[in-house]
Amino acid sequence: MSANGEEPALTMRDVVKTFGGIRALDGANLKVRRGTIHGLVGQNGAGKSTLIKILAGIHQPDSGSIEVAGQLLPSSHAAQGRKVGNPFYPSGATPGTELHGGRSSVFRQ
Repeated sequence: MSANGEEPALTMRDVVKTFGGIRALDGANLKVRRGTIHGLVGQNGAGKSTLIKILAGIHQPDSGSIEVAGQLLPSSHAAQGRKVGNPFYPSGATPGTELHGGRSSVFRQ
């Protein structure tokens, strides 16, 4: 629980993800309070996309935990995310780009 007694909307603890011999996330931690807006900033290869893809259910972390509204996400979270599909802001789009659901989203079935 946070200092104001409110459960965080999202908590990631010690999340690790590797691809082959490359460690994309090495013990990532994130806590997001309800009603707040956050941005991920970092160099290429810092793990920003990997973190978001884990939250979206596209990748499953090798270890660590993720809680949404105090509820631990099950390990099947990644499989469900791949089945349903997840929208992403398209790479290369610039501020002011007009986005449409069908053209700017990637859906997997």
